[in-house]
Amino acid sequence: MNGKLIIITGPSGVGKTSIAGEIFRRRPDIKKLVTYTTRPPRTNEVNGREYHFIDEIQFRKMLESREFMEHAKVYDYWYGNSRKDLEALLSTGATVQVVLNVQGAFTYEKIMPEATTIFIRAESPAVLRDRLLRRGKITAADLEKRSTEIETEMAAASEFDTEIENKEGELDRAVDLSLQAIKAAGAAVDTSKRLL
Repeated sequence: MNGKLIIITGPSGVGKTSIAGEIFRRRPDIKKLVTYTTRPPRTNEVNGREYHFIDEIQFRKMLESREFMEHAKVYDYWYGNSRKDLEALLSTGATVQVVLNVQGAFTYEKIMPEATTIFIRAESPAVLRDRLLRRGKITAADLEKRSTEIETEMAAASEFDTEIENKEGELDRAVDLSLQAIKAAGAAVDTSKRLL
């Protein structure tokens, strides 16, 4: 039996990683597709758990060997997901969850249109910009450069199966709604012919 793929997507800073982490905590039967990145680990991140942390030389070797289903450069760092890793997880019949930026989610939708996609959004682009600034990981000048991208990504919400608003201080509600969407996705589907 083949598994099913759940894609959690949304703009940077919207809380999709926090939501995905809570889904894994509540539903340990859901497996995580671990992304490869050239980004350095943050405090408390463990190699192989949050990401596979690799250098740019290794990333380029994997890219040249066509090991990635999709890849993208996001704000100075490369991210990619291994086709082999996904196939191995799905072949066990598991439900597999992956967190992707909006560009990556669109790529997956083209390859695997039967995947369940959940778009996480903020109340507004202004709220999202405020969250990014409060996280302290971005300067006001960098945020200005990203403003158009934030607007474009927020406007893409209707392109996905389910749209969930992650309101400030209401993470549990967003997680509950995400779990409902996963449950509504139903039985696993055959994805074996979709991994091109």
